[in-house]
Amino acid sequence: MKKVCIFGSCVSRDIFEYDLSGGLRVEKYFARSSFASLSAMPYVELDVLKNISSSFQRRVVQADMDKSFIGSLKNFDCDIMLFDFIDNRFNLYQQGDKLTTISNEYKKAKSGLVSANVILSGSSKYFELWKKGFLKITPDLKKIEDKIILNKIYWTDFIYAGGGVRFDAEFIKEKNAHLEQIYRFFLEYLGGARVIEYENLYADVNHKWGAAPIHYVDTVYKNALEQILNYF
Repeated sequence: MKKVCIFGSCVSRDIFEYDLSGGLRVEKYFARSSFASLSAMPYVELDVLKNISSSFQRRVVQADMDKSFIGSLKNFDCDIMLFDFIDNRFNLYQQGDKLTTISNEYKKAKSGLVSANVILSGSSKYFELWKKGFLKITPDLKKIEDKIILNKIYWTDFIYAGGGVRFDAEFIKEKNAHLEQIYRFFLEYLGGARVIEYENLYADVNHKWGAAPIHYVDTVYKNALEQILNYF
């Protein structure tokens, strides 16, 4: 059995629900975070964490705060390192030299967010911080480059059996432009990484997490899984 570490979103995690052979196991999962957050020093807001009742959500927010992915990367013990950058959709919260991802969980648990301290996802400032965080961990990524897979997925406004559901095409276009910028930068430094490519992306209005431009039909996840198995 091969152990998988994910730094990304449910877009990557859900792939492994289709691994009926049981040959792959998600060992570590760092969600609701980004390389932009990793650019800052660790800073744990205990008053925020105590307001999160779900143990999974609390762990996710704490990992973003304490930047524990950096240590995990230095002591990498998985067979596959899978990245996706869909969670770059979340804004950042800046408190001095401290940065935290404004995930839904963090936003609910944190009182008194100051709008002037919010760094918008997709902005030039966000991308500069993302690059800073990426370059901070690049030496460690280079050491495991042969184990890295980039899940090169995009938002979609194509809907399978939509039933009247519509997504904002302009918003999706903006999100995908930001992703394309990130993919180019990532592969410029890690050209030896494997890449999951997609030809057709359709959203599923009956997806278990709800209808959204990043919740896809089954064939999308099955296609990704097949590519991973072919690589390893």
